[in-house]
Amino acid sequence: MDLNEKLIKHYDCFNTERFWLDEHNEDEGFLSIVSSITDTCPVNLCKGIARFCKKNIEHEKYKFIYVGCYVFETNKL
Repeated sequence: MDLNEKLIKHYDCFNTERFWLDEHNEDEGFLSIVSSITDTCPVNLCKGIARFCKKNIEHEKYKFIYVGCYVFETNKL
């Protein structure tokens, strides 16, 4: 199961297209999850999504995880 499928299965907000996986490039260490422009996503939800992603990727390859309007330093999650 890839990361997008895991996010959809774990979070309802991915089923309703509130959030979606924009780009996941393991070679470049880039992971971006976006939300709609009108969504004011709480930092706790975005941080939880970033932590979930960290658990499901080879996080050593990623310096940052981008979720919504927030940027999380991977080694501090």
